[in-house]
Amino acid sequence: MGSMSIVHWLIVLAVVVLLFGPRRLPDLARGMGEAIREFKKSVKEQDSSVRQIAETTNSASSNSLDQQTRGMVGQTQELHQVNKV
Repeated sequence: MGSMSIVHWLIVLAVVVLLFGPRRLPDLARGMGEAIREFKKSVKEQDSSVRQIAETTNSASSNSLDQQTRGMVGQTQELHQVNKV
């Protein structure tokens, strides 16, 4: 009862054809296709910019961690040398 059968869809199609006419339907479909393409394009652009920001942030974070690790290793080596003397 909640789902639409093929008969329901045919009635909806007939009403749409009566309302808009057969000449305007291709224009409406073309407009919908262009809108969907633009939406997909903007989603891809947004996704690529988010990935680029994430990669930049990750590389900056890893560089910072590498520098901190090198500093800690250097301090540890200095402490070992002081303890040997």
